[in-house]
Amino acid sequence: MTFVKVWQYLFSGVVAALVLLSAGLWYVQYANRTHPAPWPMLQGDARGSFATRAILPAKKPSVLWSHPLGDDRAIGLWPVIGEGNTVYFAGEDRLVALDAEGKLRWAWNSGTYVSSIALGRHGEVYVQEDDGVIALDSQGRRAWRLALPRARGVAPMIVGQGGVIYAVTEDIYAITDTGQLKWSQSVRGTSWPVEAPEGQIIYADGQGVYALEPSGELAWSRAVESYSEAGVAVGSDQRIYLTGGGYLRVLDTEGALKAESPVTTDAVNLSVGKGFIQRGLTRWSAAPDEVWTAQVDVPTAITYVDADGQVLLFTFDDRGRYDDLILLDSEGKERWRFDELRLGSLPAIGSDGRICFASLAPGEREWALTCIGTNED
Repeated sequence: MTFVKVWQYLFSGVVAALVLLSAGLWYVQYANRTHPAPWPMLQGDARGSFATRAILPAKKPSVLWSHPLGDDRAIGLWPVIGEGNTVYFAGEDRLVALDAEGKLRWAWNSGTYVSSIALGRHGEVYVQEDDGVIALDSQGRRAWRLALPRARGVAPMIVGQGGVIYAVTEDIYAITDTGQLKWSQSVRGTSWPVEAPEGQIIYADGQGVYALEPSGELAWSRAVESYSEAGVAVGSDQRIYLTGGGYLRVLDTEGALKAESPVTTDAVNLSVGKGFIQRGLTRWSAAPDEVWTAQVDVPTAITYVDADGQVLLFTFDDRGRYDDLILLDSEGKERWRFDELRLGSLPAIGSDGRICFASLAPGEREWALTCIGTNED
């Protein structure tokens, strides 16, 4: 065997090793990636932070596109946004997927009421019906279905680490991304569940706040006065923030109370940005100390925060009628107000800062899915 042939064999072996190593690294990254989508769940992410890495438009946005949905039966949920700003929206019993320009990619009919949707790591769409969870692939084809007891309430599904799906009926169910039930845990009057960085599932009821291990076992619990629906979030600092009994409370990863501050706002949720917490018109530092309260006359609000600390207010009145979208800057000053359309769902935020929601134009009778933004986004 000549030296040249030996060299060729060695070179071929090195190339093959590099190829295999690259393929292995790609597989690990692909298999373990978590939510590349910009807004894959109602809360924006599994931590309940209602936060986005995008920057919301600093000037008043205009309509980018609208897609007709039909009569009132189409309204009731919220959109989620996947890679490439594909928008998914479920009405009473029908789910549509629209591309970034508002063109219909596919539609899927459930045949029963849809209570929640969420996106998986690889383009899957999870649909919670009255009595089960269905997985659709990126083309809208059914992949699997897992039967569950009939759902109670409107707690949304979340998709956590490793692609595990958490759905709430009378119990919390942990489901693999192949449709296998991992475990279930009986709960009582839960808030919307969220996921801590170590994979624990945090939820609250009328008596306290609880943490479940990824295995489903109770990790810890803490007695806390009444809770606010959706008023639980986990920050990037791993601390747990919750509202209830007139206080904003901060817990550590073991459930120990670290700090609290009185709250008077009647907003629904908490938004957790980098180094601050937002509830309605009031901002706190992570301490928590009140930083400012915006002087804006609006009804109850759900808040969303962007990477610059701006706040999107989604307002509604005591009759549950959705009203305006208002953007506050990081100091609490109003930048713009969008009130041209009647909103029929909570909004979702795209990777370029676009805001998508169900809407009804003045004088119209049919609802549409609308995305607003600016040319500079």
